[in-house]
Order: sequence, then C-alpha cells, then structure tokens
Amino acid sequence: KEIQKSSGVIISTAAGTHSWVKSAKGKVLPFLSDNFELVVREPYSGYLTKYSIEKKIFTAHEEVKIRCMMKKGFALISDARNEYNLKKNDIVTIKASTKPINFICFKGKCKWRGL
Repeated sequence: KEIQKSSGVIISTAAGTHSWVKSAKGKVLPFLSDNFELVVREPYSGYLTKYSIEKKIFTAHEEVKIRCMMKKGFALISDARNEYNLKKNDIVTIKASTKPINFICFKGKCKWRGL
C-alpha cells in the first residue's frame, strides 16, 4: 500500500503482457498463466511522494485496489472502448475473472474465443 504519483497504471492478464506491458518494460508472463501484472507508467518520486512499487505480479486469488486521488480521472478498460470517469476517492478494484477464455488449437496454433 502506498501513495503514488504517475501518468497511470497498466494492469494486464498474461496474454496482455506480450504487448503493452512488454513495451512498458514489464515482465512477459506465460500466455496461459492465471497471474496478472501491474506496471506503473512514469512513476514520480519527489519531496511529498516516494514509490516502492513500480511492477508487481499478482496471483489469480489476489486483487488490486486503486484509489483515485485526482479531482477528475478515468479508468480505461481493455481495448479503449470502455472508459469510466473517476472522481477523488473513487476506488477501482481489479481481480481475475472466474470466467475462462476458450481456446481452439489445431496443429499447435491456437485461437481464442472471448467471453
């Protein structure tokens, strides 16, 4: 638990770590892993704020809670089609879904079907 100042936080499933999280210098998780990852974008450490968490991997049984400390903020979910406005002291809770993703594999090549 800590107060941070940054340009944002990326939280991703294992499949998502192969793109945006990787470009943000996060760890690439095995594609079928149940874990998810948090990467802080451009963390700021100054006189009033110091950070210790920049990257962290969570198990499927853990959750992340983020309290908005800005007057106006937003949470962007998935593919930028779902944006939620936040106000000061709103809390966003992120945890793994209990719904599985279905994969279809043929000769070692897999395609997934969303929920």
